[in-house]
Amino acid sequence: MNGSNIFAGTNNGIFLSTDNGTSWNPVNTGLTESTFPALAASGNNLFAGAAHGISLSTNNGMSWKPVNTGLALNPDIRALAVSGSTILSGCYAGFGVFRSTDNGSNWTLSSTGMTNTGVTAMLSVGSTLFAATIHGVFSSTDNGDTWLAANNGMTITGLTGLDVRALVSRGTSVFAATTLGGVFRSSDNGASWSTVNNGLTDLNANALVVSGPNLLVGTTYSGVLRSNNNGASWIAASTGLTSNLVTAFMVKGAKVYAVNSGGAFRSINNGVTWTEVDNGLVAYVQSLTTNGGSLFAGTDKGVFQSTDDGDSWFKIYTDAMAASVLAVATVDSNLFDMSLRDGILLSTDTGSTWTNVSKGLPLNTSVYSMAAIGTTYFAGTAANGVWKRSLPNMLAVGDAKERPMTSQLAQNYPNPFNPTTTISFVLTERSMVQLEVFDMLGRKIETLVNVSMDAGSHSVRFDAGDLPSGIYTACLTSNGGRREMKMILNK
Repeated sequence: MNGSNIFAGTNNGIFLSTDNGTSWNPVNTGLTESTFPALAASGNNLFAGAAHGISLSTNNGMSWKPVNTGLALNPDIRALAVSGSTILSGCYAGFGVFRSTDNGSNWTLSSTGMTNTGVTAMLSVGSTLFAATIHGVFSSTDNGDTWLAANNGMTITGLTGLDVRALVSRGTSVFAATTLGGVFRSSDNGASWSTVNNGLTDLNANALVVSGPNLLVGTTYSGVLRSNNNGASWIAASTGLTSNLVTAFMVKGAKVYAVNSGGAFRSINNGVTWTEVDNGLVAYVQSLTTNGGSLFAGTDKGVFQSTDDGDSWFKIYTDAMAASVLAVATVDSNLFDMSLRDGILLSTDTGSTWTNVSKGLPLNTSVYSMAAIGTTYFAGTAANGVWKRSLPNMLAVGDAKERPMTSQLAQNYPNPFNPTTTISFVLTERSMVQLEVFDMLGRKIETLVNVSMDAGSHSVRFDAGDLPSGIYTACLTSNGGRREMKMILNK
C-alpha cells in the first residue's frame, strides 16, 4: 500500500487498485519482467523485486525504471523491507541481503559474515581462509568464525559482486577466476585485486591451476590459456581438446588434467598439448583429484578411480547416497566425496572404504569445496555458506556405517582392440579369483585367471589373435561378487 493506493505483485505483472480492491488495473510501463514476489513503499517511492533485480516507480506505478547498481547479477529478489531511510532486499539465490540508503540508487551487501551464500571454491593460505562465492571473495583469519568481504578492485563496469569460480595461490599471489571478469590477482592476501587479462580471449573463467612454472585457466569459450609470467599475459593452450568448455583442473606430478565438457584430458607438457583419457569413464565428469597414487573423478554417476594415470577408469562407489558427486578433493592425505544434497563422505584408505561425515550439516546440503587449516576442515556449500569440523572428530565418530568397496573390474585398454588388450581389476582382500572371457552366445572362450590373489590392483593381458571380430565379455568372480565388462575386438 502506498497512500490510498493498493499494489499487487503477481506472475502477470503489477496491478493497482484505487478503490480498496474493488477493481484493478495493470501498471507495468517500463518493466521487463512479469513475476514480482516482492513490493515495498518508501515515501513516494515504490520498489518491485523480481528475478533479475529491482525496479523503482516514483509516480504510483505509472512508469518504472531499474535500480540495480551494486546488486549481484540475477539476484532473484524475494523480499523487500523499509527501515527508516534504509531499504533492504532479500535474495533467494544465496546472495544474502543488500541495503540501500539512497532510495535504490546504490546497493551494498549487508549479510553478516557469509550466511546463506553459495560457495564454489575454497583456499587456505597460511592462517587465512578464502571462500569463492557467487558474489565475490570472502576471507577469514579466525578459523572461519567470522568473514569479511575481500573484493576491493574486483569489479567490472556495470557489475559488482562477481561470480568467482576458482581460487589458487602461487608464491605471494592469489588468483581468482570469475565469470564475465576473467582473472584477478591479489598480491596482498586479498586486500585488493587487479585484473590480469592481457591475451585472455574469454573472460568467462571457470578453473585455475598451477602447473610447474605456468598458470593455466579454463574458460567457457576459449578452452585453456597459459601464463608463464604470473598472469601478466596469456596464450592459447588447447591443442588436442575436443571442446572449448573447461571446468576443472588437477595436477599430479608433472602431469596436468583438465575436465572438458564432461570428459578428462591429460597433458605432460604443462598444457601445450592434451590427450583424452576417459576410457571406462562413462559419466559426466565434474571434478578430479589424486590420492595415494590414484586418480579420482567425481561424476553424475558416482566416483570413478584410475590406477594408471587416467588410461582406464572403474567405478568404485555405487551407493544411491552418492549417485551424483559434485566434487572430489584431497586435503592432506584424506579423500572427500561431496555429493548432490547428500553431504560429505570421507575415505582415509584411497577409496577402499567410505564414512559419512555430514553430521551437523543442514539436511539436503550440496557441498562444492573443501579446505583445511591444521586439523580444522571447512566445507563450502551451494547455498548455506561455510561449515567446519575437526578431523579428529570425523575420524573418531563415524556418522554412518562404513561402506566397503567390493572388487572392481576396469574397462579393458585399449578398447576397441586388435588383437591384444589389458584387463585390470582391484581386490579389497585376498580371495580366490576367476577371470573368464565369453563370446556373444555365452560360450566360455578362455580362463585368464583361476588362482588366489592378494588385495590390490592387478592386470592381465588378453590375446584374441585367433578370435573373430565381435563383442566379448570379461567376467571377474571373487569374494567381492561377480563383475562383467564388454570388450570390442575389431580386426
